[in-house]
Amino acid sequence: NRLQTVYVASLEDLTGTKVVTDKPVSVFSGHECANIPRNVTYCDHLIEQVLPTTLWGTVYYIAPLATRRSYTIKVLAAHNNTNVDIYCNNTMESHTINEGEFINKTLIFQEYCAIHSNRVILVAQFSHGLRDDTANGDPMMTLVP
Repeated sequence: NRLQTVYVASLEDLTGTKVVTDKPVSVFSGHECANIPRNVTYCDHLIEQVLPTTLWGTVYYIAPLATRRSYTIKVLAAHNNTNVDIYCNNTMESHTINEGEFINKTLIFQEYCAIHSNRVILVAQFSHGLRDDTANGDPMMTLVP
């Protein structure tokens, strides 16, 4: 009903979970205390509103995070047989993923990337926690526009 909220929690990664509705809804993704990477201490609350797949894209550009040694990107497919090419500093990786599947890739400082796909994808960028870096700061997540 109008203004109702549904909260879904899990000990596992829910990336790729499909939400289907016949009414307009908002979907938020996050974690109450994420360690990024998992084995690195100093967690933080992460949350982003997920755009509907009609607004996802096929070309994304990723810049490194200032003062960070490394960061992680996650690429999520909306459809089967999604071909994803990740170009970083004169190298290329090609992947084929299906609906709900994703690619996790850790990148080092000074790696700029372009991501191209034949079908729509969603891309998130994650900063690593303090113990994985020399810079002050907890992990964070942003959806790449």
